[in-house]
Amino acid sequence: MLVVFFLGRHVSVANFEEVQRQQVRNFAAVAEQALAVSDTLFMVNYLKVLNKMPGVSYAYVSNVEDVILVHSDRKFIYKKLEEWDKVKPRKSFERSLPVFLSTRYAGQACMGFSRTYLEEATLRAVRGILKIILLIAVGGIALGFLGAWILAMFITRPIRDLAAGSEELSKGNLKTRIAVYSKDELGDLASRFNQTAERLQELDQLKDQFISTVSHDLRSPLAAIKMHVERLLRSPKSHLDEDQKDKLQVCYRATARLSIFINNMLDLAKIKAGKMECQFYPIPLAVCVDSVLELFESIAQHRRITISLNLDPRLPMIRADKQRVEQILSNLLSNALKFTPEGGKAEILGRYMEGEKMVEVAVADTGPGIPPEDLPNLFNRFYQSGKTGASSDLVHGTGLGLMIAKQAVDSHGGKIWVESELGRGTTFHFALPAVSPKDPSAGTD
Repeated sequence: MLVVFFLGRHVSVANFEEVQRQQVRNFAAVAEQALAVSDTLFMVNYLKVLNKMPGVSYAYVSNVEDVILVHSDRKFIYKKLEEWDKVKPRKSFERSLPVFLSTRYAGQACMGFSRTYLEEATLRAVRGILKIILLIAVGGIALGFLGAWILAMFITRPIRDLAAGSEELSKGNLKTRIAVYSKDELGDLASRFNQTAERLQELDQLKDQFISTVSHDLRSPLAAIKMHVERLLRSPKSHLDEDQKDKLQVCYRATARLSIFINNMLDLAKIKAGKMECQFYPIPLAVCVDSVLELFESIAQHRRITISLNLDPRLPMIRADKQRVEQILSNLLSNALKFTPEGGKAEILGRYMEGEKMVEVAVADTGPGIPPEDLPNLFNRFYQSGKTGASSDLVHGTGLGLMIAKQAVDSHGGKIWVESELGRGTTFHFALPAVSPKDPSAGTD
């Protein structure tokens, strides 16, 4: 930039000097022609033209006796040069050329130029050069930043992809793969990441197969245990004392909870495999609620928790899979009983959402409530709230119940949400499509 500045200034000054020399040469040529024909009027007219040229202060022609023949200031015509030298402008400089008639020296043609004009003209030229330099500098800086940004994006892209892939992997998305852009260290790292993700996916599939197999094998013997315990408790011929009945009640509650746990594990495997099937038909909500209440009745009595039912008698039927609706209710009521202290209350409510043509079900408890920061993650797989107050004699949850409930609600085209306040309890809501009275299948079971 400095080189361009000084070079431009030098060129500008040189151009002005060349213009001045050319003007003096033209003036000397005009003077020679005028003297050759003894026509001073021709020189006078040319001087008028010179006076209008920017930067020209004065001009004159003198003879060999130093007498001024023509001058831009008429009062100095036929005056001696020494008289002009005393009064000529000090802020001017002269350029002169000799005038010849044939080969004989006849005098000189002289022009005075304003130093102020030359400085101003040079300054204007330098300013123009500075503007050009500034534009070049700004453009260069912008291109430099753009190039640096593109280079940085190109270099950091594999790193950002690795970071994004790692985040997806941490969320449980084992199908995550990242693109390999090069064969350098970052490319090798990306390849190893993909290999790790593939291996994790294989291990996850093996784990799901193992859990599915074990859960399926446990279901039958657990059902047999539950059936025989229930028969012993209800048979009048069992002749059990109170202590024995209490112990069998504990066994019955444990098998009921383990049945829910095993069913959740099997359902999770089906969801991941995409084999969760539903059969939809019109059913009364009360039928599903009664089945679930029967399942949890002994648990609630043991913990002295009152379960109240508040269903609108005018509720329309819902188009749903009965087994899935019972599963949703079981998971929500199990949570309510787990976190409701002894002597507390749980409630199942049902109402018709006329505007949305849906039946809303709410399961409320009087437990400790859920921290606000936990609410957005409650329906994620394996997520468990940090709330306290769960009964010590209940099976610790796996973090699957709410996720499976949400999957089941979504498969019905419904919605599920939660409301909670610390110290005042929690209410889970879900809504399922209602059967229209005009539906021809509404009266079928």
